[in-house]
Amino acid sequence: MLADGSGRPPASFLDHNPERAEKWLYGSVILLGIFLRTFRFWEPSLWLDELVTAYAATAPDWPTLWQRSVFSIQPPVYYSVVRVFLYFGRNEFFLRLPSILFGIASLGVLMATARRVAGARAAWYAGAIYALDSGALLHGQEARTYGLTLLLATVSVYFYVRLLEGGGRSILAGYGGATLLACYSHLVYSTVLLGQIAVSLGWRICSRERPRHLGPLIRAQAVLLLLLLPLASMLLTVWTDRATHGGSIPLPSLNRLLWPETALWIAAALVCLPRLWKRRQRLVFRDPAEKGLLWLGIAYMAIVPAAIVLALVGVVNIALPRYLLLSMLGAVLTASVVVAKLDDSVVRLALWTYVGGAAILEAAIAIWIGPWVSARHEDWRGAIHWLQAAYRPGDVVLLRSGLYNVTTLSPEVPGAREALSLPLCGFYDGGGLQIVNLPWDADELRRSPYTAAAPERLRQAPQIFVLTRGANARYGELLERWIQETAGPRARVERRAFQEIEGRLYRRASPESGEP
Repeated sequence: MLADGSGRPPASFLDHNPERAEKWLYGSVILLGIFLRTFRFWEPSLWLDELVTAYAATAPDWPTLWQRSVFSIQPPVYYSVVRVFLYFGRNEFFLRLPSILFGIASLGVLMATARRVAGARAAWYAGAIYALDSGALLHGQEARTYGLTLLLATVSVYFYVRLLEGGGRSILAGYGGATLLACYSHLVYSTVLLGQIAVSLGWRICSRERPRHLGPLIRAQAVLLLLLLPLASMLLTVWTDRATHGGSIPLPSLNRLLWPETALWIAAALVCLPRLWKRRQRLVFRDPAEKGLLWLGIAYMAIVPAAIVLALVGVVNIALPRYLLLSMLGAVLTASVVVAKLDDSVVRLALWTYVGGAAILEAAIAIWIGPWVSARHEDWRGAIHWLQAAYRPGDVVLLRSGLYNVTTLSPEVPGAREALSLPLCGFYDGGGLQIVNLPWDADELRRSPYTAAAPERLRQAPQIFVLTRGANARYGELLERWIQETAGPRARVERRAFQEIEGRLYRRASPESGEP
């Protein structure tokens, strides 16, 4: 007889002392994930969306912060948090520090949730997968709302399963507060609540074995849905303004770097699926919290095909990697619960192979390009410094940033001009640049109220700076013709592309921006 009491040799090295081995292996991976989140996150490398955060969070007062958040089509929760941190210093360290703290905290809450529902093994599995997920790493460093949203989503999931276990009023209050804040931290992540409502209603309609507290939970979710009505106007803007999210389904960010991670995931799935089917009789979930966590993970993963369908039929495009992080969270929850429940040596070895390969990949990326937040190679400081060095009063900057569909904003709207020039003012300089923010789409170039008001300024400008991002040939030809028709005969035109400036800054060719 062997040490495990059977007559068989262990199927893998993990079976010699599996719980102890997994604790050390996954614990090391989790520590690596925490290190990668904090690795040189303070380096100056603000890109466009982070400048939006800086612009909103540095508002002189709270009403202005609300106005700026409306221009960026986001609720003000995250910007309010960053504003507090910026009291200690206006630099990248304090701008990004909230995201770092939120990312690490969400890892802890996720592990605590998995441990409570499915045991210590599930907690280690969930922590290791989440700690090294490229999306969680990238968005856990940058100064955007996604770190806060993921934290609030994990807290909401924790309280959700606690309610399924029979939590009291304090648990219900915690669930309501965390879920409402998650929805108010990002418009698209209202799906945090929608996924939970789908699970609750599905349980109510399709299952005979219901948790005792399912009724109060559904009533609480109905109240939360009503409390989201103030977001209706912003949601309508996102729904109708497809240019905000692009007009096509893009490839994942940093796709050239992340193909190995995708290959690891596919290989692990191909190994695990036959084993899951063969031993499916083990996957019987009777505990309400365990069953609810599994169903919730599946509901969140379903956001991906739903987003693709919405984009293909032309309703709205949210099929962007940063909008699908909740699906990643669902995949982590589902995988950790299933692998822990199945307790199959081959599946556990496949999971460790994936985690180990991801650890090597993420560490190599950190060594090659530095902190994850600089992986985009979209450091706007280079463009700002170029303009500051050459700009003189009376000059005009033609900026094609891709930030707004400017045809939806009238120049007469209070704060509109400032909002449209925000990428080049406010955080690194004191503003003062005369900027015409060009539409992202070539067909809108002539119809924009900003470009319509620009000819007189262009005729009087001694120098015109053209700063573009991801312009295709058709747009470039139209822009050149428009400049020739409207600029004065003595105007000097200086042209730069963000790719060119970033390439010089990083001393290597930067990734193509592409046309949305």
